[in-house]
Amino acid sequence: MDIAGSQRTSAINLPLAPMADVFIVVLILILKTLTFEASSNPVGTDVQLPGAKAAEGTPGNLQVMVGANAVRLNDEEILPLSNYEFPSGTLDTAGFSPAFRSALSAGEGEAAQKTLTVYADKNAPYATVRALLQTAMSAGITKIRIAVAQE
Repeated sequence: MDIAGSQRTSAINLPLAPMADVFIVVLILILKTLTFEASSNPVGTDVQLPGAKAAEGTPGNLQVMVGANAVRLNDEEILPLSNYEFPSGTLDTAGFSPAFRSALSAGEGEAAQKTLTVYADKNAPYATVRALLQTAMSAGITKIRIAVAQE
């Protein structure tokens, strides 16, 4: 009786190709969900990304509301609109609104110290908002915020 011959050792035969496929899929999922910290700068060392925070209303702030029928500055109607568009003759040849510029210049404080917050209806065309922003910059306002709804 050969006891040593009756004991067979079988080698474990695992197929490696399916395991490699699973490993690659897991690696792709990990890389796809990987997020970078703000301190790691992918562009280069000379670029500093700006931060953002929610700002509270402070004195000297101006609020512009762009609706379908009017532009309001601090709840006072200053420009009429017709379906979000400026009526003919409202803008000068450079595309600025003289009425809006004079309304921005009125009041206390220097224009450069004021912050303009624009609340534009989502249906307002960019050309209307752009004309207001360009007019505000020509009036000396350098701090401009555009309000959006949080989804």
